[in-house]
Amino acid sequence: HRQGVAALYASCFSKELKFVKKILKIPAELKPAANYFGGVKQVERRLYESVLNDAFCRNIRTPADFESHGRTMLPQLQPNAQEKLDVALTVLEAYRSAHGIILNLERAYRTNGAALGFLKGLRRDLSRLIPDTFLELYGTNRLKQLSRYIRAVSIRAQRGPADLAKDDRRAAELTLYQQKLDDLLSALSPSVSAEKRKGIEDLFWMLEEYKISLFAQELKTLTPVSKKRLDAKLSEI
Repeated sequence: HRQGVAALYASCFSKELKFVKKILKIPAELKPAANYFGGVKQVERRLYESVLNDAFCRNIRTPADFESHGRTMLPQLQPNAQEKLDVALTVLEAYRSAHGIILNLERAYRTNGAALGFLKGLRRDLSRLIPDTFLELYGTNRLKQLSRYIRAVSIRAQRGPADLAKDDRRAAELTLYQQKLDDLLSALSPSVSAEKRKGIEDLFWMLEEYKISLFAQELKTLTPVSKKRLDAKLSEI
């Protein structure tokens, strides 16, 4: 139903949304970064759909509410689109940088199996954090934090191979919680409560902050995070 409402708004505001599409263009210097996510056209399409859904994917049931919400959102479309684009470009740039750092390190340590295994693990972490669908998956406020988490991966990549034993000790503190999160995600069903779903999502982001506290302290965590807080969140879930 929500998607149907968004489609109806898209039909009603087709002229205004043409200008939104013109805003949502990837600049030439970041087009190579878009290739990691299906190419420029794919990223621009997902940007547009994300802006559309943010504004209009609503559980609206009456003509009066439909008209009222449309009047409220219409003047916000272009500024919201510009904000979404700016944030997305920051993520693309951070991802391209992290990918390049890992690639160069893989070349430098091409004869070191342990280091290559470590870097392969960070590639998986990066893909997990920034899937192809990240623009649809994350709201604008969450997108604003993604570049910090990507930079944390870059910092860890640069430090880890020089002292893998030290990284392993710190990673051991993380592994248990990561496994519990994976178990919760694999057990999710369509009927899970909204409260539980939000709790699991909160745990996911708490773990990203925990990684910063372990591997990239100079970035500073947004909120205090510790084993005690993680245990409390797990208990709550």
